[in-house]
Amino acid sequence: MKNLLKKTILFLNLIFVVGLLISYIAPHVSPAKFWLPAFFGLAYPYLLVINILFSFFWILTKPKYALLSIVCIVIGFSFISHYIQFGQKKIPPKGMKILTYNSQYFISYFKQKDKKNVEIIDFLKSQEADIICLQEMKHRNYGPLSSKSIKSELPGIKHYQLAHASKWSGPITFSKFPIINMGELRFKNTSNMIIFSDIKVNTDTIRVYNCHLESYRIRPQDYSIIDSIQLDQKAKQLQEVKSIGAKLKGAFIKRTIQTTKLKEHISDSPYPVIVCGDFNDTPLSFTYNEMTEYLKDSFIESGSGISVTYKGALPNYRIDYIFHSKEFEASGYNRLKVDYSDHYPVTCFLNLKEKS
Repeated sequence: MKNLLKKTILFLNLIFVVGLLISYIAPHVSPAKFWLPAFFGLAYPYLLVINILFSFFWILTKPKYALLSIVCIVIGFSFISHYIQFGQKKIPPKGMKILTYNSQYFISYFKQKDKKNVEIIDFLKSQEADIICLQEMKHRNYGPLSSKSIKSELPGIKHYQLAHASKWSGPITFSKFPIINMGELRFKNTSNMIIFSDIKVNTDTIRVYNCHLESYRIRPQDYSIIDSIQLDQKAKQLQEVKSIGAKLKGAFIKRTIQTTKLKEHISDSPYPVIVCGDFNDTPLSFTYNEMTEYLKDSFIESGSGISVTYKGALPNYRIDYIFHSKEFEASGYNRLKVDYSDHYPVTCFLNLKEKS
């Protein structure tokens, strides 16, 4: 009986080892061509933790079997730094302060009792950011959270660009520096979009992308289906789980198309670029890999610890980013834990390196 139990645990261990290995190829396989690895990439943190637990179990019971998970973890060890940073060299923040934030129309904030618009304005004021990229903003024509009011309330902010992803909402970019040119990247059959601003910073011009890529569009009640599976409703719930899978697959594929278009646009930019926003994808994904082929991730450059930017059920890890071209040096990355949205804002300082 004891021997059978060990064999069963070993078999389960093998399954999770294979799952972790598949997750390693997710960044290199376009979901538009083959979508299955993307699911494993999404599950990477869980697969990693489970393999670590298997390693400890076998070290205590059958040490030679521990090599299964240990070798697998070592193979993909470099991916861990995408999720957690240890011992970053602390350097004083320098350059422009960038803030990106999916506001979710500030729904989470207004659900709380006795909350006032001024608290959101006070928060944005306190950050003293030079460039602010907001996604999922309700474009009000009046009131303290209208674009004009926010601009007037933020010290030094003199310019902004907005676009309508729907009749009443979309992204907005605020800047202390003049916006000398602006444009949009729109996609078929979705309200997700990207705006870009050419900004004059002293004698230099930079291009800032404010991105909101395809969402999973999974409702809160969809998660409760998984949490409360009942045997007497197995067929119905299986269908609902399949529906969630289809939503995930569809989002993976749409983001592939959107990321490809964004990458092509960035490659044609005549200026150094900063790419901000909600990418709705994790650091072990095709989307992230495409962005970091030529751009740097400010979290890896100057972050520390773990940066979870989405507090919903899936994917509850880092999906909001500030990428930058090699002409910039990043410092002072920070994830701000405030409850105004289902996302957390991210900030960092970017300094243009001196031209050699």
